[in-house]
Amino acid sequence: MRIAFYAAGTRGDVQPAAVLAAELRMRGHDVTLATPVDLVELGTKLGVRTAPLSVDMRSIFQSPQGQQLMASGSGTAFLKHLASIRSEAAPTVQMEMISLAQGADLLIAGKHSEDDAACIAEALDVPIVTLHHAPLRANPAYPAVLATTRQLPGWLRAASHWYVERATWKSMSRDVARLRSLLNLPPVFEPTSVRLARVNATEIQAYSRYLTPELTGWDLRRPISGFIQPSEAQRRALGDATTDPGLDQWLDAGDPPIYFGFGSMPVLDPDAMLQMIANVSRKLNARALVSAGWTELAGTPDPDGPIRVTPAVDHAAVLPRCGVAVHHGGAGTTAASVGAGLPTVVAAVFFDQPFWASRLERMGAGRALRFARLTETSLLHAISALMAEEPRRRAASLAAAMRMEEGASYAADAVEKARFQA
Repeated sequence: MRIAFYAAGTRGDVQPAAVLAAELRMRGHDVTLATPVDLVELGTKLGVRTAPLSVDMRSIFQSPQGQQLMASGSGTAFLKHLASIRSEAAPTVQMEMISLAQGADLLIAGKHSEDDAACIAEALDVPIVTLHHAPLRANPAYPAVLATTRQLPGWLRAASHWYVERATWKSMSRDVARLRSLLNLPPVFEPTSVRLARVNATEIQAYSRYLTPELTGWDLRRPISGFIQPSEAQRRALGDATTDPGLDQWLDAGDPPIYFGFGSMPVLDPDAMLQMIANVSRKLNARALVSAGWTELAGTPDPDGPIRVTPAVDHAAVLPRCGVAVHHGGAGTTAASVGAGLPTVVAAVFFDQPFWASRLERMGAGRALRFARLTETSLLHAISALMAEEPRRRAASLAAAMRMEEGASYAADAVEKARFQA
Protein backbone atom coordinates (compact mmCIF):
# COMPACT_ATOMS: atom_id res chain seq x y z
CA MET A 1 0.00 0.00 0.00
CA ARG A 2 1.31 3.43 -0.94
CA ILE A 3 0.71 5.99 1.81
CA ALA A 4 1.13 9.75 1.89
CA PHE A 5 1.45 10.93 5.50
CA TYR A 6 1.12 14.62 6.40
CA ALA A 7 2.52 15.68 9.79
CA ALA A 8 2.49 19.42 10.42
CA GLY A 9 3.17 20.99 13.81
CA THR A 10 6.00 20.83 16.34
CA ARG A 11 8.13 17.86 17.36
CA GLY A 12 5.30 16.61 19.57
CA ASP A 13 3.19 16.17 16.43
CA VAL A 14 5.89 15.02 14.03
CA GLN A 15 7.85 12.47 16.06
CA PRO A 16 4.86 10.14 16.70
CA ALA A 17 4.02 10.39 13.00
CA ALA A 18 7.58 9.44 12.08
CA VAL A 19 7.44 6.44 14.44
CA LEU A 20 4.12 5.30 12.94
CA ALA A 21 5.47 5.83 9.42
CA ALA A 22 8.49 3.68 10.30
CA GLU A 23 6.19 0.93 11.63
CA LEU A 24 4.15 0.98 8.42
CA ARG A 25 7.33 0.92 6.33
CA MET A 26 8.58 -2.08 8.32
CA ARG A 27 5.33 -3.85 7.41
CA GLY A 28 6.13 -3.41 3.74
CA HIS A 29 4.11 -0.31 2.91
CA ASP A 30 5.50 2.46 0.69
CA VAL A 31 5.30 5.52 2.95
CA THR A 32 6.27 9.12 2.30
CA LEU A 33 6.12 11.45 5.27
CA ALA A 34 5.73 15.21 4.83
CA THR A 35 6.86 17.47 7.69
CA PRO A 36 7.80 21.11 8.28
CA VAL A 37 11.21 21.79 6.78
CA ASP A 38 12.90 22.11 10.18
CA LEU A 39 11.70 18.67 11.32
CA VAL A 40 12.48 16.54 8.27
CA GLU A 41 15.32 14.78 10.10
CA LEU A 42 12.86 13.16 12.50
CA GLY A 43 11.65 11.06 9.59
CA THR A 44 14.93 10.50 7.79
CA LYS A 45 16.72 9.37 10.96
CA LEU A 46 14.11 6.63 11.33
CA GLY A 47 14.60 5.49 7.76
CA VAL A 48 11.40 7.02 6.40
CA ARG A 49 11.35 8.84 3.05
CA THR A 50 10.51 12.38 4.15
CA ALA A 51 9.56 15.42 2.11
CA PRO A 52 9.72 19.00 3.41
CA LEU A 53 6.68 21.25 3.58
CA SER A 54 7.46 24.94 3.11
CA VAL A 55 6.94 26.02 6.70
CA ASP A 56 9.47 26.34 9.53
CA MET A 57 7.77 25.71 12.88
CA ARG A 58 10.76 26.59 15.02
CA SER A 59 11.06 30.02 13.45
CA ILE A 60 7.34 30.61 14.06
CA PHE A 61 7.46 29.59 17.71
CA GLN A 62 10.78 31.30 18.40
CA SER A 63 9.93 34.58 16.69
CA PRO A 64 9.56 37.55 19.07
CA GLN A 65 5.85 37.79 18.24
CA GLY A 66 5.30 34.08 18.73
CA GLN A 67 7.12 34.09 22.08
CA GLN A 68 5.21 37.12 23.33
CA LEU A 69 1.84 35.65 22.35
CA MET A 70 2.59 32.31 24.00
CA ALA A 71 3.91 33.99 27.13
CA SER A 72 0.69 35.98 27.41
CA GLY A 73 -1.24 32.72 27.80
CA SER A 74 -3.78 33.79 25.17
CA GLY A 75 -4.41 30.73 23.06
CA THR A 76 -6.89 32.64 20.92
CA ALA A 77 -4.34 35.30 19.99
CA PHE A 78 -1.67 32.74 19.16
CA LEU A 79 -4.08 30.67 17.08
CA LYS A 80 -4.99 33.78 15.09
CA HIS A 81 -1.28 34.38 14.55
CA LEU A 82 -0.82 30.81 13.33
CA ALA A 83 -3.87 31.10 11.07
CA SER A 84 -2.43 34.17 9.35
CA ILE A 85 0.91 32.39 8.79
CA ARG A 86 -0.91 29.31 7.54
CA SER A 87 -2.95 31.30 5.04
CA GLU A 88 0.19 32.95 3.70
CA ALA A 89 1.92 29.58 3.24
CA ALA A 90 -1.17 27.64 2.14
CA PRO A 91 -0.89 28.00 -1.67
CA THR A 92 2.63 26.56 -1.66
CA VAL A 93 2.03 23.90 1.00
CA GLN A 94 -1.21 22.73 -0.62
CA MET A 95 0.55 22.21 -3.95
CA GLU A 96 3.26 20.19 -2.15
CA MET A 97 0.58 18.07 -0.51
CA ILE A 98 -1.20 17.44 -3.81
CA SER A 99 2.04 16.39 -5.46
CA LEU A 100 2.89 14.01 -2.63
CA ALA A 101 -0.51 12.31 -2.82
CA GLN A 102 -0.31 11.33 -6.48
CA GLY A 103 -0.62 7.57 -6.77
CA ALA A 104 -1.33 7.07 -3.06
CA ASP A 105 -3.74 4.38 -1.92
CA LEU A 106 -4.38 6.07 1.43
CA LEU A 107 -3.65 9.38 3.15
CA ILE A 108 -2.83 9.93 6.82
CA ALA A 109 -2.99 13.39 8.37
CA GLY A 110 -2.39 14.91 11.76
CA LYS A 111 -4.81 17.47 13.14
CA HIS A 112 -2.97 20.43 11.59
CA SER A 113 -3.12 18.89 8.10
CA GLU A 114 -6.47 17.12 8.05
CA ASP A 115 -8.55 19.94 6.53
CA ASP A 116 -6.43 20.01 3.37
CA ALA A 117 -5.78 16.27 3.34
CA ALA A 118 -9.50 15.49 3.48
CA CYS A 119 -10.06 17.50 0.30
CA ILE A 120 -7.17 15.79 -1.49
CA ALA A 121 -8.45 12.36 -0.44
CA GLU A 122 -11.89 13.26 -1.77
CA ALA A 123 -10.44 14.40 -5.09
CA LEU A 124 -8.38 11.22 -5.46
CA ASP A 125 -11.18 8.99 -4.13
CA VAL A 126 -8.90 7.33 -1.56
CA PRO A 127 -9.49 6.77 2.16
CA ILE A 128 -8.05 9.06 4.81
CA VAL A 129 -6.98 8.31 8.38
CA THR A 130 -6.42 11.07 10.91
CA LEU A 131 -4.09 11.04 13.93
CA HIS A 132 -5.06 12.97 17.06
CA HIS A 133 -2.98 13.43 20.23
CA ALA A 134 -5.91 14.44 22.45
CA PRO A 135 -9.70 13.83 22.33
CA LEU A 136 -10.52 16.69 19.97
CA ARG A 137 -13.93 15.52 18.74
CA ALA A 138 -17.21 15.74 20.61
CA ASN A 139 -17.30 12.93 23.14
CA PRO A 140 -19.33 11.82 26.18
CA ALA A 141 -16.62 12.60 28.75
CA TYR A 142 -14.77 15.89 28.22
CA PRO A 143 -15.51 19.40 26.94
CA ALA A 144 -13.65 20.81 23.96
CA VAL A 145 -9.92 20.72 24.66
CA LEU A 146 -9.46 24.30 23.41
CA ALA A 147 -12.35 25.63 25.49
CA THR A 148 -11.98 24.56 29.11
CA THR A 149 -10.83 21.79 31.43
CA ARG A 150 -13.81 22.17 33.77
CA GLN A 151 -16.29 19.35 34.11
CA LEU A 152 -19.49 20.45 32.39
CA PRO A 153 -23.05 19.10 32.17
CA GLY A 154 -23.80 17.17 28.98
CA TRP A 155 -25.52 19.94 27.03
CA LEU A 156 -22.82 22.49 27.83
CA ARG A 157 -20.06 19.99 27.03
CA ALA A 158 -21.66 19.38 23.63
CA ALA A 159 -22.03 23.13 23.09
CA SER A 160 -18.33 23.66 23.77
CA HIS A 161 -17.42 21.21 21.04
CA TRP A 162 -19.91 22.77 18.63
CA TYR A 163 -18.50 26.25 19.25
CA VAL A 164 -14.81 25.28 18.94
CA GLU A 165 -15.46 23.20 15.83
CA ARG A 166 -17.25 26.08 14.09
CA ALA A 167 -14.68 28.66 15.16
CA THR A 168 -11.84 26.45 13.90
CA TRP A 169 -13.66 25.85 10.62
CA LYS A 170 -14.20 29.58 10.16
CA SER A 171 -10.45 30.16 10.41
CA MET A 172 -9.75 27.40 7.84
CA SER A 173 -12.63 27.71 5.42
CA ARG A 174 -11.08 30.26 3.04
CA ASP A 175 -7.94 28.16 2.56
CA VAL A 176 -10.05 25.03 2.10
CA ALA A 177 -12.23 26.80 -0.47
CA ARG A 178 -9.15 27.76 -2.50
CA LEU A 179 -7.85 24.19 -2.40
CA ARG A 180 -11.21 22.73 -3.41
CA SER A 181 -11.37 25.08 -6.37
CA LEU A 182 -7.89 23.99 -7.40
CA LEU A 183 -8.99 20.34 -7.16
CA ASN A 184 -12.22 21.00 -9.10
CA LEU A 185 -14.32 20.02 -6.09
CA PRO A 186 -17.62 21.70 -5.19
CA PRO A 187 -17.71 24.20 -2.31
CA VAL A 188 -18.43 22.91 1.18
CA PHE A 189 -19.96 24.64 4.16
CA GLU A 190 -19.53 21.97 6.83
CA PRO A 191 -16.53 21.48 9.11
CA THR A 192 -14.04 18.82 8.09
CA SER A 193 -15.02 16.62 11.05
CA VAL A 194 -18.59 16.35 9.73
CA ARG A 195 -17.41 15.27 6.29
CA LEU A 196 -14.95 12.76 7.75
CA ALA A 197 -17.74 11.25 9.81
CA ARG A 198 -19.88 10.92 6.69
CA VAL A 199 -17.25 8.79 4.96
CA ASN A 200 -16.62 6.81 8.17
CA ALA A 201 -12.97 7.86 8.32
CA THR A 202 -10.81 6.28 11.00
CA GLU A 203 -9.51 8.82 13.53
CA ILE A 204 -6.72 7.25 15.58
CA GLN A 205 -6.57 8.56 19.14
CA ALA A 206 -2.83 8.42 19.86
CA TYR A 207 -2.91 8.65 23.64
CA SER A 208 -3.39 6.31 26.57
CA ARG A 209 -6.72 4.81 27.55
CA TYR A 210 -5.41 4.78 31.12
CA LEU A 211 -5.29 8.58 31.19
CA THR A 212 -8.72 8.82 29.56
CA PRO A 213 -10.68 5.91 31.06
CA GLU A 214 -13.99 7.74 30.57
CA LEU A 215 -13.60 7.26 26.80
CA THR A 216 -13.75 3.46 26.95
CA GLY A 217 -16.13 2.35 24.20
CA TRP A 218 -16.36 5.87 22.77
CA ASP A 219 -16.49 5.16 19.02
CA LEU A 220 -15.37 2.22 16.87
CA ARG A 221 -13.88 4.52 14.25
CA ARG A 222 -11.83 6.31 16.91
CA PRO A 223 -9.57 3.58 18.31
CA ILE A 224 -7.38 4.60 21.26
CA SER A 225 -3.94 3.29 20.35
CA GLY A 226 -1.85 4.44 23.29
CA PHE A 227 0.90 7.02 22.92
CA ILE A 228 3.12 6.40 19.89
CA GLN A 229 6.67 6.44 21.19
CA PRO A 230 10.05 5.51 19.68
CA SER A 231 11.72 2.21 20.47
CA GLU A 232 15.15 2.14 22.12
CA ALA A 233 16.82 1.73 18.72
CA GLN A 234 14.80 4.64 17.32
CA ARG A 235 15.76 6.84 20.27
CA ARG A 236 19.40 6.15 19.52
CA ALA A 237 18.82 6.99 15.86
CA LEU A 238 17.15 10.28 16.81
CA GLY A 239 20.32 11.17 18.70
CA ASP A 240 19.03 12.82 21.89
CA ALA A 241 21.14 10.55 24.06
CA THR A 242 24.38 12.02 22.66
CA THR A 243 23.71 15.71 23.35
CA ASP A 244 25.28 15.74 26.84
CA PRO A 245 28.03 13.15 27.31
CA GLY A 246 28.56 14.06 31.00
CA LEU A 247 24.93 13.60 32.00
CA ASP A 248 25.18 9.97 33.13
CA GLN A 249 27.97 10.79 35.55
CA TRP A 250 26.04 13.76 36.95
CA LEU A 251 22.89 11.65 37.46
CA ASP A 252 24.88 8.99 39.29
CA ALA A 253 26.56 11.54 41.57
CA GLY A 254 23.51 12.39 43.71
CA ASP A 255 19.84 11.91 44.49
CA PRO A 256 17.30 11.76 41.65
CA PRO A 257 16.82 15.34 40.41
CA ILE A 258 13.71 17.28 39.53
CA TYR A 259 13.39 17.30 35.74
CA PHE A 260 12.43 20.57 34.04
CA GLY A 261 11.61 20.21 30.34
CA PHE A 262 10.81 23.35 28.38
CA GLY A 263 10.24 22.14 24.82
CA SER A 264 8.76 25.07 22.89
CA MET A 265 7.71 27.00 26.03
CA PRO A 266 8.07 30.80 25.86
CA VAL A 267 10.92 31.60 28.26
CA LEU A 268 11.32 35.35 27.71
CA ASP A 269 13.86 35.81 30.52
CA PRO A 270 16.12 32.73 30.68
CA ASP A 271 18.20 34.07 33.57
CA ALA A 272 15.11 34.70 35.71
CA MET A 273 13.75 31.23 34.91
CA LEU A 274 17.01 29.54 35.91
CA GLN A 275 17.08 31.59 39.12
CA MET A 276 13.52 30.46 39.92
CA ILE A 277 14.51 26.83 39.35
CA ALA A 278 17.61 27.25 41.52
CA ASN A 279 15.61 28.85 44.34
CA VAL A 280 12.89 26.17 44.29
CA SER A 281 15.43 23.36 44.13
CA ARG A 282 17.43 24.81 47.03
CA LYS A 283 14.31 25.10 49.21
CA LEU A 284 13.45 21.47 48.43
CA ASN A 285 17.05 20.36 48.96
CA ALA A 286 16.98 18.83 45.49
CA ARG A 287 19.05 18.89 42.33
CA ALA A 288 17.55 20.06 39.02
CA LEU A 289 18.03 18.79 35.48
CA VAL A 290 16.92 21.39 32.92
CA SER A 291 16.27 20.36 29.32
CA ALA A 292 16.41 23.63 27.36
CA GLY A 293 14.47 22.55 24.28
CA TRP A 294 13.90 25.48 21.92
CA THR A 295 14.64 28.06 24.62
CA GLU A 296 17.82 30.10 25.07
CA LEU A 297 18.59 28.79 28.53
CA ALA A 298 22.35 28.87 28.99
CA GLY A 299 24.58 25.87 29.62
CA THR A 300 25.68 24.79 33.08
CA PRO A 301 28.45 26.99 34.56
CA ASP A 302 29.39 24.23 37.03
CA PRO A 303 28.91 20.79 35.44
CA ASP A 304 29.12 19.16 38.89
CA GLY A 305 26.73 21.62 40.56
CA PRO A 306 23.12 21.05 41.65
CA ILE A 307 21.62 22.63 38.51
CA ARG A 308 22.46 21.10 35.14
CA VAL A 309 21.22 22.56 31.83
CA THR A 310 21.33 20.30 28.79
CA PRO A 311 20.06 20.89 25.23
CA ALA A 312 17.84 17.78 25.13
CA VAL A 313 17.54 14.38 26.78
CA ASP A 314 16.50 10.87 25.89
CA HIS A 315 13.30 10.84 27.94
CA ALA A 316 13.08 7.07 28.21
CA ALA A 317 16.65 6.78 29.50
CA VAL A 318 16.77 9.85 31.76
CA LEU A 319 13.31 10.36 33.28
CA PRO A 320 13.26 7.07 35.24
CA ARG A 321 16.35 8.42 37.04
CA CYS A 322 14.52 11.59 38.15
CA GLY A 323 12.13 12.16 41.06
CA VAL A 324 9.52 14.62 39.77
CA ALA A 325 8.94 16.15 36.33
CA VAL A 326 7.95 19.71 35.41
CA HIS A 327 7.06 20.44 31.77
CA HIS A 328 4.62 22.13 29.42
CA GLY A 329 2.24 19.19 29.09
CA GLY A 330 2.43 18.29 25.43
CA ALA A 331 1.08 14.81 24.79
CA GLY A 332 4.48 13.29 24.00
CA THR A 333 6.24 14.73 27.04
CA THR A 334 3.30 13.78 29.25
CA ALA A 335 3.55 10.23 27.94
CA ALA A 336 7.26 10.20 28.71
CA SER A 337 7.06 11.55 32.28
CA VAL A 338 4.03 9.51 33.37
CA GLY A 339 5.37 6.49 31.51
CA ALA A 340 8.52 6.79 33.62
CA GLY A 341 6.41 6.75 36.78
CA LEU A 342 7.07 10.39 37.66
CA PRO A 343 4.56 12.62 39.43
CA THR A 344 4.33 15.55 37.05
CA VAL A 345 3.75 19.29 37.31
CA VAL A 346 2.33 20.61 34.05
CA ALA A 347 2.90 24.33 33.47
CA ALA A 348 0.55 24.54 30.51
CA VAL A 349 0.61 27.21 27.82
CA PHE A 350 -2.37 26.21 25.64
CA PHE A 351 -3.58 23.77 22.94
CA ASP A 352 -4.01 20.34 24.56
CA GLN A 353 -1.59 21.07 27.41
CA PRO A 354 -4.22 22.21 29.98
CA PHE A 355 -6.20 19.05 29.19
CA TRP A 356 -3.30 16.77 30.05
CA ALA A 357 -2.57 18.85 33.15
CA SER A 358 -6.14 18.38 34.34
CA ARG A 359 -6.09 14.65 33.62
CA LEU A 360 -2.96 14.10 35.73
CA GLU A 361 -4.28 16.26 38.56
CA ARG A 362 -7.63 14.47 38.67
CA MET A 363 -5.88 11.09 38.68
CA GLY A 364 -3.72 12.13 41.62
CA ALA A 365 -0.45 11.91 39.70
CA GLY A 366 0.16 15.57 38.92
CA ARG A 367 -0.47 19.24 39.52
CA ALA A 368 -1.77 21.77 36.99
CA LEU A 369 -0.31 25.27 36.65
CA ARG A 370 -0.52 27.95 33.98
CA PHE A 371 2.85 28.92 32.54
CA ALA A 372 1.76 32.55 32.10
CA ARG A 373 1.08 32.76 35.86
CA LEU A 374 4.01 30.64 37.04
CA THR A 375 5.69 31.93 40.21
CA GLU A 376 8.35 30.60 42.52
CA THR A 377 5.72 30.02 45.21
CA SER A 378 3.27 28.17 42.99
CA LEU A 379 6.03 25.99 41.55
CA LEU A 380 7.42 25.21 45.00
CA HIS A 381 4.02 24.18 46.35
CA ALA A 382 3.20 22.04 43.30
CA ILE A 383 6.47 20.12 43.37
CA SER A 384 6.39 19.73 47.14
CA ALA A 385 2.90 18.17 46.99
CA LEU A 386 4.11 15.58 44.49
CA MET A 387 6.99 14.44 46.67
CA ALA A 388 4.50 12.65 48.95
CA GLU A 389 4.05 8.90 48.76
CA GLU A 390 0.55 8.82 47.27
CA PRO A 391 1.31 10.78 44.05
CA ARG A 392 4.36 8.57 43.53
CA ARG A 393 2.24 5.45 43.96
CA ARG A 394 -0.39 6.67 41.51
CA ALA A 395 2.19 7.70 38.92
CA ALA A 396 3.88 4.29 39.21
CA SER A 397 0.52 2.54 38.77
CA LEU A 398 -0.22 4.54 35.61
CA ALA A 399 3.25 3.80 34.25
CA ALA A 400 2.79 0.06 34.77
CA ALA A 401 -0.54 0.12 32.94
CA MET A 402 0.77 2.25 30.06
CA ARG A 403 3.67 -0.14 29.48
CA MET A 404 1.11 -2.68 28.25
CA GLU A 405 0.12 -0.40 25.36
CA GLU A 406 1.87 -0.73 22.01
CA GLY A 407 0.89 2.53 20.37
CA ALA A 408 2.75 2.27 17.05
CA SER A 409 1.65 -1.31 16.41
CA TYR A 410 -1.98 -0.66 17.36
CA ALA A 411 -2.12 2.48 15.22
CA ALA A 412 -0.57 0.66 12.24
CA ASP A 413 -3.19 -2.07 12.60
CA ALA A 414 -5.89 0.62 12.48
CA VAL A 415 -4.38 2.12 9.31
CA GLU A 416 -4.32 -1.25 7.56
CA LYS A 417 -7.87 -2.00 8.65
CA ALA A 418 -9.03 1.38 7.31
CA ARG A 419 -7.64 0.55 3.89
CA PHE A 420 -9.44 -2.78 3.71
CA GLN A 421 -12.71 -1.23 4.91
CA ALA A 422 -12.65 1.55 2.31
